[in-house]
Amino acid sequence: PVDEFTYAVANGNSINIISYDGDRTVVVMPDEIEGYPVKYVQLRAFTDSKVKTLYVNGTMGKIYGTAFFGCSTLENVIIREGVTNIRGDAFKCCENIKKVTVAESVTNVGNEAFPSVVEATFLGDAPKGFGDSSFGYGSTVRYKKDASGWGEIVDYYNSIYNFVEYLL
Repeated sequence: PVDEFTYAVANGNSINIISYDGDRTVVVMPDEIEGYPVKYVQLRAFTDSKVKTLYVNGTMGKIYGTAFFGCSTLENVIIREGVTNIRGDAFKCCENIKKVTVAESVTNVGNEAFPSVVEATFLGDAPKGFGDSSFGYGSTVRYKKDASGWGEIVDYYNSIYNFVEYLL
């Protein structure tokens, strides 16, 4: 529910999430509040929350660095369609993330975006931008067998990550 978020209208055309104040363990970020699209999450907005599973809304477009910093209870992240860029450090100090699912629309994953994740599943083609340390060392990165662009990434990062093809 929207009343579990502290937020502000920015520039008269979008919403900035300042904090999540609820006690739910599963949170679906709203696409809009008061008729405005949710576009930004403040630094540490989910710190000290009880959130274990987070569905990131597609209206954000970009997940900025340190947006979810310190959400230590977070275990599962689903990046919904519409997000294109996950900046570096976006989920830094979220040491309990086990799984992340990345929408087909994502074209960039920055350095240390998910430094503690155990398994990442990409639903589409390889992102054009893929940082050297986007995920933790030894993480499993799953990608669709018929998705394009993965060959070069697999060849380059094979010593850092465990790559696994999957079929739908």
